Amino acid sequence: MKINHDFIRKSSIQKDLYRWRNQRSILGYARNRFNWHVLPRIYLTPAYPSHMDIELSSRCNLKCPMCFREHREIPNQNSMSFDLFKRIIGEIEGKVYSIKFTGRGEPVMHREFSKFMDHLKGKSFGEVAMITNGQLLSEDKMQSMIDCAMDTVSFSIDGLKEDYERIRAPGKYEDIIERVAYFHAMRNRAGAKKPIIRIQSVMINETEQREFLNIWEPKSDDIFFLHFKNYSANAPNI
Repeated sequence: MKINHDFIRKSSIQKDLYRWRNQRSILGYARNRFNWHVLPRIYLTPAYPSHMDIELSSRCNLKCPMCFREHREIPNQNSMSFDLFKRIIGEIEGKVYSIKFTGRGEPVMHREFSKFMDHLKGKSFGEVAMITNGQLLSEDKMQSMIDCAMDTVSFSIDGLKEDYERIRAPGKYEDIIERVAYFHAMRNRAGAKKPIIRIQSVMINETEQREFLNIWEPKSDDIFFLHFKNYSANAPNI
């Protein structure tokens, strides 16, 4: 099990407490955090993994230069069938604490994304999360994420306007600002506390960080910065 030390916290103590306060089960979340951080260090393996990543699609709508997709071949790019998804959820519900929709592709590219989210309603997972570039989020997909009480949505947003559009090509900066702001307002209008909206970005300089935070703090609940990972010696200097 990987222990991720890449995240550099930019949220306040109040926002951290907000995340704990909105967990489905405080005791379950505390147990999960203990298992996640402690068991690997003492070489203990539970009967089931604490967490599972689920790849709904291996396709992606962006061509980010630092992404491993640009430096490794992704064969047989396709999307998961609904029958397979139902089988996976049926096998792990009540045994795996948390699931996250992520992988080699963009989850929202799946044509039946909303149907998949609808299937999660009432399922007994401690936490359901997703990582997305956000460029393809439509109102019905946003609504399905709210309706299934998804816990956290992490938007991958690197840099300010010019840098974002160079790194997250062909995505448009104004589009992602509009979509995240709309999703934030839509959730709040519904009186929902979830999903927690998280912004994650590759590390940028301190001056740009301040501007980045000024833009995204009113539209999100949490902001993380990550160190750049070089998947190839031939990767461009972004």
